[in-house]
Amino acid sequence: MLSFTATLIGCGGGGSGSGSSVVSSGPQLVDSWPIYAALSVNGTSYENKNDARLDRTQLDKFVSNISPISVTFGDFFQEGQFSAFVVFNNSSGQAGEVHFLRWKSSESRWVDDSDRILSRANNNGSACVSSQYAITTDFNLDGKPDVYLACAKTSQPVEQLLFLSQPNGSYVRQTSGFMVDGKSAAALDINADGYMDLIVSNSTSSSSLPYSVGGEPEVYLGSVSNGHVTFPVQRNTSKLIARNLNNNCTGNNVLSAIPAVVNYVGVVPTTNNRKDLILGSDSSLAWLMDLGPGSSPRYSVCQAKLFEGIIDVATLTDVYSSVDAGVAHFYLARKSSPLSMRISRFTLNESSNPTIFHVKQEPQPQSALISASSSDGVPDLFKLTSGYFRAYDAGCTGNRCNALSVALSTIH
Repeated sequence: MLSFTATLIGCGGGGSGSGSSVVSSGPQLVDSWPIYAALSVNGTSYENKNDARLDRTQLDKFVSNISPISVTFGDFFQEGQFSAFVVFNNSSGQAGEVHFLRWKSSESRWVDDSDRILSRANNNGSACVSSQYAITTDFNLDGKPDVYLACAKTSQPVEQLLFLSQPNGSYVRQTSGFMVDGKSAAALDINADGYMDLIVSNSTSSSSLPYSVGGEPEVYLGSVSNGHVTFPVQRNTSKLIARNLNNNCTGNNVLSAIPAVVNYVGVVPTTNNRKDLILGSDSSLAWLMDLGPGSSPRYSVCQAKLFEGIIDVATLTDVYSSVDAGVAHFYLARKSSPLSMRISRFTLNESSNPTIFHVKQEPQPQSALISASSSDGVPDLFKLTSGYFRAYDAGCTGNRCNALSVALSTIH
């Protein structure tokens, strides 16, 4: 295990100033921060996650009955540095809470400054009963980061949540307008209309298609009116994936090309500026090629391939992609138990005339097993920083948790 410090100041920026001291609802006193030009928001949730220049991101439990479950980053305070949106689940089975945290460099710790930008009146600061996965993008097109929060069902599928930036700098909670059993989500402009759209997992799908066992990914096409975000085109999976009922796609078995129950969705950059789609279940993963923003559908099962070499059962928690010498690689973090996670590398082999794709796992030892002696578990999300995969989320909840690092060179 390695220990390291963090810097949250983003690159670029203009002049400087200082903010006033603020007492938050949490236990810490927030001191002054320098003010820089606000950081921009990227066009996909993946880019927003991996552009956060953070080394240390672990978050300890700071209220006795709530535990952090997911975190996403953005310049929520519009001051030229990354802050954290943290989702906490409540151990009592009630709705959890969301908090906006900053990194206090002078003390090397996160502090809660939620009250500056988040009112808790009328449940505005409430999360889901079973929050799962938070992502950042600019849904309301005001140039500031917003958050989508995937929520798992209770007894039935539930509405998902958004936290949207306002002209006065505050954040307002809004429900999604659709109900799913959400485990994860990805955001991008699928149909090139200028609005951010969602691809969401739905583990309790109502699909009536004869070849679907349930749990297909679903697409929600976004729109914005007077700052209010809506998703008027809902459950329109055909906008995402063209099912080929006649199984005419050369080299593909349509029925097995997509996992039956998708609990992970990710949109990742690959070769030729594509934003390919990764769909995952506990026993199979699929890659779908991006056909381009002007294509309808954006992804097709005719360009889908299962990841080869996966024979175990483990939950896909995160994907990192890189392109080296024109070849795309996927680094998958998969958790087989609360204390065991493996990061493995897969290569996307592309050939033409005829066009053939394979997603093959690299041979051992190009895989790294991560384990922890702490009963608090292993963080679920990772990002690449200075040649190391760093723990990225708030899944490690106890004081004994250490930030975990795995050298990229051990997986290459």
